[in-house]
Amino acid sequence: TTLRIHRFQNRFHFYLFTRYADKLTSRGAKFGESELDAKTSEMLQLRMRDIAFNSGDSQMINILSEVGEGVYSLIPKGISSSIRILNPKYLTFETDDLFTPFELAYDEKNFFCLKYNLGKRILPDGDYEPPATIGAGKLRIKLVIEEPLGETMMCEKEFLEGLKANNLIALDEVLEQASREQFERILSQDFDIIHIHCKVVFNETEPTEPKLLLSDSSLSIKEIENLKIQGNPIIFADISGETEPHEGSHKFIGLARIAKAFLNSGASAFIGPLWRIPDHLKLEIVIKFYEKTLLDGKPLGAIIREIKNELQEHSGTYWAALNLYGDPNLKIIHKKQQL
Repeated sequence: TTLRIHRFQNRFHFYLFTRYADKLTSRGAKFGESELDAKTSEMLQLRMRDIAFNSGDSQMINILSEVGEGVYSLIPKGISSSIRILNPKYLTFETDDLFTPFELAYDEKNFFCLKYNLGKRILPDGDYEPPATIGAGKLRIKLVIEEPLGETMMCEKEFLEGLKANNLIALDEVLEQASREQFERILSQDFDIIHIHCKVVFNETEPTEPKLLLSDSSLSIKEIENLKIQGNPIIFADISGETEPHEGSHKFIGLARIAKAFLNSGASAFIGPLWRIPDHLKLEIVIKFYEKTLLDGKPLGAIIREIKNELQEHSGTYWAALNLYGDPNLKIIHKKQQL
């Protein structure tokens, strides 16, 4: 099921697409409109800022629920009822809105991103045709690091090297202190997953124009969009940036813009954090992601949803930070699945 959301100023227009449309009883159940009032808009900005800078606080789950309820209230009742009745296994949000976190919608029982295998796509200028599958044989993985290896990244490298030693993946040579030229060259090569560790500059005055920092220079959104990424890889991005507390919502907007740029350039999906995650949880997420990808053979949306649910045992709202941009039904094929 796909929910397409167009925003014009503070008004949203919703369109629900599903192969099971005959189960919907009226036209009004597939189309609808709503308005983002000033009070809700201000609440979302303030609460997203609070969560971004206090996500380890156990009390933030109440704030996150408030955000989710505010977002859910924007979805017309006919459409939200239809989604509840259909109970889709895979739900995709397609939207031109960078600000509103529809994936965090909370229906008084659960968050959408925990309830459904969910993906989000920021609508591009042209038609988007995502691949149905990624991979062939052993997964070809590239680990790209902008800084010298830290302790967490060293553990991650050792974990991936262990998978390579057990003949589960094809891990290319790890690129440390990656330059801009090297990074552009990697994007022009054929990998299934490109795993990126780098910093991002989130600009308060231009929140839709963040820049990736590499060892020798930066890479702007427009420059990423002008690249031609080969092989439709999944971009698994551990990106962070130093921001002031009042810039929390701008980082959220910036990440969506980065995801859109990579998808428009040829990536099949983009996975990245909405706010900072502690190093030990970053490593746990990486391990869970590759183990589920290699052992379970589930589509990408199901993998991310399972990781989110398992991370709830930790305090705070770190579980909600992990976000998938792209088709949640994307299937990852590797050697074990082909035997």
